[in-house]
Amino acid sequence: MEAAKGEEKGEKVELDKSKLLKMYTLKFNSPILPYAKFPLTQNKYIQDFLRTYEDDKEKIERVIGVHFEKNSNSNAENSIGIEIEIIKKNNITIIESNSNKRFKVINFNSTTNFCEAVPYEDEDSIPLLKDPKENDQRYRDLLMSEVFELKNTWFMYNKKINSVLVILPQEILNRYDMVAKSLQPPVFDMSKYPTTTKFIDIFDEITYKLA
Repeated sequence: MEAAKGEEKGEKVELDKSKLLKMYTLKFNSPILPYAKFPLTQNKYIQDFLRTYEDDKEKIERVIGVHFEKNSNSNAENSIGIEIEIIKKNNITIIESNSNKRFKVINFNSTTNFCEAVPYEDEDSIPLLKDPKENDQRYRDLLMSEVFELKNTWFMYNKKINSVLVILPQEILNRYDMVAKSLQPPVFDMSKYPTTTKFIDIFDEITYKLA
């Protein structure tokens, strides 16, 4: 993947202010990917966030989850994050991502915890993947071959991780089980997706969930 055109060449790209979104900020101490779910226990960032979120809830429309380099607010500008949903079920708060959409932080106010962000998209470095209408059969064949390889990687990982887990202490196994249950497994069966979904979006979702 390459950065968006213009940015990769160091050119100044004029900001379209109509695309600016005001988003409440959930900071993470490491980079995060779309479709992630986040356990609430033993996570200082999420616990601190929930306290301020409850106070500011009436002013919040959208939430961004993002990692600032070196965990410093001074590095907020141009950080890439994902949209986060805060859901309450049976008095339990669930924090998760349900979209592959990403956003670039333009500025961040550490006092209010709000930032301004714009939608962010990578530009594919492979010319064949730049077909927005997906008319070229080679396009679909290329992605299908990649999905097949990802599926093999997934099965190989599960086979090997199971052989490793049996030698770990029970405390570590319990922690692993808790985290594993919080993750959304990739779905490789194309028939399980809505027929209107673009093929590249399906591929992205599989890749993110696998990661």
